[in-house]
Amino acid sequence: MNAPPNIGSAGTLTDDVVHWLANGTRDERFIDNIFAELCIRLQQAGIPVKRATLNLLIYHPQWLGARIVWVDGKREAEIGRVDYDVRQRSEYIGSPVHEIHEGATEVREKLDGDPSRGRKHALYDEMRAQGLTTMWRGRCTIRWASGMS
Repeated sequence: MNAPPNIGSAGTLTDDVVHWLANGTRDERFIDNIFAELCIRLQQAGIPVKRATLNLLIYHPQWLGARIVWVDGKREAEIGRVDYDVRQRSEYIGSPVHEIHEGATEVREKLDGDPSRGRKHALYDEMRAQGLTTMWRGRCTIRWASGMS
């Protein structure tokens, strides 16, 4: 995986993001606030984030999960519940999240090329319309450790 060309010069800024994420978020109760701040800090570190989503599988009796969406220029992220029937809807089938759930470790799509040669999904058309050129989605596994027994 190749890092963006300006990431090397922003090394201390990205170190600051990691330090903040590990130490500066302890008192924040809401994950959507942490996610929005993370996106803003990544931008400030020179990483060109224009839109980001965090999809969480929670297996609540009423909801399969939650989706947190942050868009460039916003101070806050929007959070929404995801119903169990989403797996039968066109918004999910063939989406990058679907590909990840089916086992892909990452999904990349060049949006500035010929659309007929790429993946077919409304999300890609929406992102092209916003002027975005690359989409990347990866799987992230977080394991929580606690000193409590």
